[in-house]
Amino acid sequence: MTVDGGSEEIAVTTSQMERNLRLMPMLSALATSAAWQPVFVLFSTREFGLHNALLLSSLFFLAGVVLEIPTGWASDNFGRIGTLRIAAVSWIIAEAAFAAGSGSLLIVAIGQIALAGGFAFTSGTDVAYYFDTLEALGREEEFAERQSRVRAIGYVAKGVCALIGGALGLLDLRIAFLFALVIAIAQLGVLMAMHEPPRPSERVPFKTGLLNSFGYLRNAQVVWFLGYLVLLATLHHLSDALMQPWLAEVLGKTPEELGGTPLFSGAVMAVIGIIGAAGAASAARLSRRFGSVPVLIGYAVLSTLIVTTMASSISFIAVSMLALRSLNGAASDVLVSHEVSLRVGRFNRATLISCASMLGALGYSGYLTIVSGDQSGNVGTYLDRFALTAWIITGVLFLSACLVWSRSGTSSVSNEVLARKDA
Repeated sequence: MTVDGGSEEIAVTTSQMERNLRLMPMLSALATSAAWQPVFVLFSTREFGLHNALLLSSLFFLAGVVLEIPTGWASDNFGRIGTLRIAAVSWIIAEAAFAAGSGSLLIVAIGQIALAGGFAFTSGTDVAYYFDTLEALGREEEFAERQSRVRAIGYVAKGVCALIGGALGLLDLRIAFLFALVIAIAQLGVLMAMHEPPRPSERVPFKTGLLNSFGYLRNAQVVWFLGYLVLLATLHHLSDALMQPWLAEVLGKTPEELGGTPLFSGAVMAVIGIIGAAGAASAARLSRRFGSVPVLIGYAVLSTLIVTTMASSISFIAVSMLALRSLNGAASDVLVSHEVSLRVGRFNRATLISCASMLGALGYSGYLTIVSGDQSGNVGTYLDRFALTAWIITGVLFLSACLVWSRSGTSSVSNEVLARKDA
């Protein structure tokens, strides 16, 4: 199996591509485990205060902004597997910094930048890598179903690791970071056993690649799906930004006296992960029955209701609503990736998705920076603002979808043909 690159060929074998498919579930489980997540905000709030905890979150998204487009272009032109390996190395650096950064805002900030780098190098590339592998085997029509199953496995792993990370946090919050470090090292090991899908060896200049990718923005449907990713960065994370301090308040605890909050946080995130697995597994089926756009709008409404419930109630009933927060992220990841991949050529997929992720991270980073200007440290005040923001975002998504699909004269079939001609 070879691809002509003009001056040379890059050859791969069918067995190598089949091996990629076998290892993808394991890679997804390791890459999405996020064992650090149940304790990080608790850790940063305890060490540096709620104001600085929000600023650290803002730094994470700002660093992602800087790295998103270059990493997407590198993925499209230098290869998927190398880009994913760099992501794993970035996560190794991040977890090491978190584990060693107690009392040092600078070291933890460096860890946040490295963590953002890992997500930037992964963003768009993991999806394109899977789609390219199936395309090399002539089985790209299996992508939506396979991606749903792989993402479901990832969310199960995330739930299990969240529970373990929370339990380890009872002993010491930093132990959860060491556990995440081991997972990142294992992730790099799996990636070393995987292979690059076939691709032309000729590289497109950065500026040319960007201009070619931006040409797809003439398609209103592509713009809407990418816009959904942009706004999702804020909408989805509104219920997550202060989830751990909010859970501490549910238990009647403080950042100084966490008690069983780390384990409670891990348990809640475990449930969130399991429900997210169900959301990812059912995404393709729901899309076939109702259409991707109605499903995405429905999940946007759900995300809004969750953060609104958190703002209005500090109770275990509200926690049950919070358990549904991963449904939007799980389904959106599968559906938007599928819709964009069908409409966009292979050498522009990662770039466009990275651009959307960059804009989303920039918007959320700016939003957090503005909101964190209130240094009162009151979780409820922040959540009230988050709820209002969520309703505005959902309204924009709904109205824009009505506008685009009422005026669009281009079917998804013709878009798919266009993408494959350009590929």
